[in-house]
Amino acid sequence: MKIVAFLSVLLSFWAVACVAWMELRYAPAGGDAQYVFLWDRWENRLCLVSVDAPARIICDPRTLWVSRGGARHEGPAP
Repeated sequence: MKIVAFLSVLLSFWAVACVAWMELRYAPAGGDAQYVFLWDRWENRLCLVSVDAPARIICDPRTLWVSRGGARHEGPAP
């Protein structure tokens, strides 16, 4: 039972760390965020929505390596 509790706490901290990293990654140093979080209840996933262009929604982590100009960068090696 202690192992299950430990794993659930570890998973919770990992989820909070991932969301905090995404928040820091997509917020400029000045203050106003470039992206806001959106919980997609239909697909049960967390997405990022651009404030400048609300039609730009990032729900697939593989699209995080796409620059604003549209050129695709190489992601990490599998």
